[in-house]
Amino acid sequence: MKKVVISVAALSMFAAAAFAGGLVEPEMEPVVEVMQEDTGSSNGLLIPLLALVAIGLLISNSSSDNAS
Repeated sequence: MKKVVISVAALSMFAAAAFAGGLVEPEMEPVVEVMQEDTGSSNGLLIPLLALVAIGLLISNSSSDNAS
């Protein structure tokens, strides 16, 4: 009789845990895709080219100052 009561108590605990939450489908947030427009192949080249021009101007101005 003692084993029957213990087994019924254990089964009732497991059964209560199995039905506690229920099955709920997860809600998925909508995926937002951000599209970037390609404005040309020189997107990353503008700043380095300007830096090279500025360095070239500095070198040309410093060499002309030494000549006089």
